Amino acid sequence: MKAHFEANPPEIGDLLILAGFQAWLNTYMLVRVVALRPRGVIEVSHPGQWTGVTYYRTGTSTTSPTGQTTLLPYVDAVAKHLELGRLTNLTYEQLRGMLEAEGRSGSSSE
Repeated sequence: MKAHFEANPPEIGDLLILAGFQAWLNTYMLVRVVALRPRGVIEVSHPGQWTGVTYYRTGTSTTSPTGQTTLLPYVDAVAKHLELGRLTNLTYEQLRGMLEAEGRSGSSSE
C-alpha cells in the first residue's frame, strides 16, 4: 500500500476503500479523504469497525496498527458496489467476480 499511496498520493475529497477482516467477515466501505496529516497520515470521513479515522500510507490504522482494518486505493470495480460510510459484506468470490468483470486480476498487487 505504501508504494501505491506514495506514487499516487490521495488528495482531500478523494474516495478510498476501507476493508475490515474481523469476526469471519469481510467488510468494505467507501470513505472520503478529509485531511492529510504530517508524516503521510491520511484522515478519512468514517471510522472502521474497531479503528479510528486516521491511517498510515501503509494502509494500517494509526489507532490499531496491528488490527485487521486496512485502507485501500479506490478500485471502481469494487467501489460501485459500496456506499459512503456504510459497511458492506463481500465474499472473496464476489470480489474476484467484480475484478474479473473489469478485466483485473484479484491476485495481483495493482
